[in-house]
Amino acid sequence: MVNIDENEANRLSEHLGQTRADFDEAYISKGESGRMVINSIPCHFLVENSCSVYEYRFAGCREFPAFHVPDFNKRLFTTYMHYDRCPIIFNVIETLKEELGFEKSKYLAMPVKFGIDVIIASAPNWKTKRIGLLTNDAAKTNTGVLSRKALIDAGFNIVKLFSPEHGITASGADGAKMLDGIDDVTGKPIISLYGEKMKPTKQDIQDIELLLFDIPDAGTRFYTYLWSLTYFIETAAENNLKIVLLDRPNPLGGNFELCEGPMLHESVASFIGRFDIPVKHQSTFGELGKYFNASQAWHADLEVIHCENWKRNAMATDWHLPWVKPSPALQNVEACMLYPGLCFFEATNVSVGRGTKHSFEWIGATWLNLPAIAMVWQNLPSE
Repeated sequence: MVNIDENEANRLSEHLGQTRADFDEAYISKGESGRMVINSIPCHFLVENSCSVYEYRFAGCREFPAFHVPDFNKRLFTTYMHYDRCPIIFNVIETLKEELGFEKSKYLAMPVKFGIDVIIASAPNWKTKRIGLLTNDAAKTNTGVLSRKALIDAGFNIVKLFSPEHGITASGADGAKMLDGIDDVTGKPIISLYGEKMKPTKQDIQDIELLLFDIPDAGTRFYTYLWSLTYFIETAAENNLKIVLLDRPNPLGGNFELCEGPMLHESVASFIGRFDIPVKHQSTFGELGKYFNASQAWHADLEVIHCENWKRNAMATDWHLPWVKPSPALQNVEACMLYPGLCFFEATNVSVGRGTKHSFEWIGATWLNLPAIAMVWQNLPSE
């Protein structure tokens, strides 16, 4: 959004042969402070990628992308928003990367190996035990093979499957109860842990000698796969079973300085937040599993199979691997990155785009005043 002053509005309205009142009604939105912005995105005056009032354009347009204006580092977010659409911004950032010696290979030289890839390449002494695996279709090797199929093909004795929210296919509706069944891929029985129960019963595990977990995360406290993991660890502890956790990187990275959001008060604990951690926790399931196993005094026989070739600063965009959506609404890595913040809008009368191609990338409502929202963003304190 471009800020406009009185002189600019007068100049352009005169050029267009309009009264100021007509000009303001057609093109201007005013905030409570009296600040004016163009009331449309894209701009009314953008015609075939060119400014139709170029000689009369506003100062904000003349300055864009404002690299010469002080405090550029405080406008990085809005600058990067235009990286893929503004040639000037693109060329400047690419030049900076070259001058600073930025090399992606320095941060991640090879594709990440998930815990599943590491364990299949080894020969653990428990692979012939009767194994119960909690997994879904989002859990794949780094070559794209379903984990449960890869394990069975490698000789692991998987006798029973457990599934989290969204079911074994990771495609069930948000919050919908999933039923037990038979897996189409392996022919193994499936016990749903997102239906009548969240935790396996003694009957469910009476023929199991070892519990195995492999599900990707979204890096956010209210993503339920984490809490299915905690119940799985608790089950192992209560029944003296060994549990092996095949770890995966956090798609939002592992830099703890980037943890964000409020902690959870125990009085509002639920299946979308069982224990006290930040909304954006920057941890892997392996790390959180070990933490909860100790902090909750479960003391389960927990083994974590760590990833290889993953750097803590690396996000999913740095893994050198295609995105696999962990659930229906997180259709791409951008949605996953926005999810920790946009998910809060689900408690309001604003849509987050569920059921569209842009779930958790867009928010919207018929009554939203976009120019006013843009004005609020533009006037937020820089620190």
